Amino acid sequence: MKAKLSVSNPDQSKLAGPFWPLVIIAVAIAALFWRSFLPEYVHFSNDGPLGAQSVNFAELPGGFTGMWDDLNLIGANAGTAGPGVSAAIRAFFGAVGFAKFYQPFALFLLGAGAWLFFRALKFTPVAALLGGLATALNTAFFAGACWGVASAEIAIGFDFCALALVMSNDAATPLRLRLLRLALAGFCIGVNVMEAADVGALCSIFVAGYIFYKNLAEPTGTLAAKMFRGIWNVAIVAVCAGFLAVQVVTALVGQGFTTAGAVANQESPQAHWDWATQWSLPKAETLGAVVPGLFGNRMDTPNKMLP
Repeated sequence: MKAKLSVSNPDQSKLAGPFWPLVIIAVAIAALFWRSFLPEYVHFSNDGPLGAQSVNFAELPGGFTGMWDDLNLIGANAGTAGPGVSAAIRAFFGAVGFAKFYQPFALFLLGAGAWLFFRALKFTPVAALLGGLATALNTAFFAGACWGVASAEIAIGFDFCALALVMSNDAATPLRLRLLRLALAGFCIGVNVMEAADVGALCSIFVAGYIFYKNLAEPTGTLAAKMFRGIWNVAIVAVCAGFLAVQVVTALVGQGFTTAGAVANQESPQAHWDWATQWSLPKAETLGAVVPGLFGNRMDTPNKMLP
């Protein structure tokens, strides 16, 4: 009499097991945006409402080659749609699907990136999951996405992915694999710049500083060798990021120089200062960035609003 032996495949369990936190993050975000699954609802976006997403000149994939905003008079050059994650979502789901699911999808990418980073830091599975959830549901990120700038959340999610790839390298990592991870980290930073433009460029500076510090903090090697390795790693990431985001970087540099030059030539120093700091907070009100609601939450709306 023969007995059948069932042998489990360890590779399958390794592949299927670690990714259950992503399911939990997705379910939590979907529960908060459950109305998006109803056919009569879309999520309002202040910076990109459904009407703005539905205009003919912004349709994709035609927008990748150029857009002409013809809503006023003869119109104006609206540039080109960047080939980033946001554009891919809109091209795949269309204007209505984009209005429904852009915010939750962006928050999921943010939480998934944070989870990968905490996992690379060798946190316990529960701690990494809670860190990913806390990042995705963080008030600043969540409110920003719902306001309409979810591209920033996507960008920061890719920053976390880049940090996770960098943290996965150590002294025992083969050179080829180490270079591959650094190149992929650079591509993640490139997506970050493509999505968040100037905000993404600022975030990339912090990532570069983290990469350099990580090499300095390694236990082996002389200080000179660590500094050289840190500069070399940052250079690899920067080259790969620039290769992917060269279109956006070129547009940012050109726009920044021409705008700053035009304002400087036409306005007095005081007017130029007012223009440059018009979005800055007064010194005392900067504490509101640390203590939410310190100066109130404007609960009297619609008081003093236009009819």
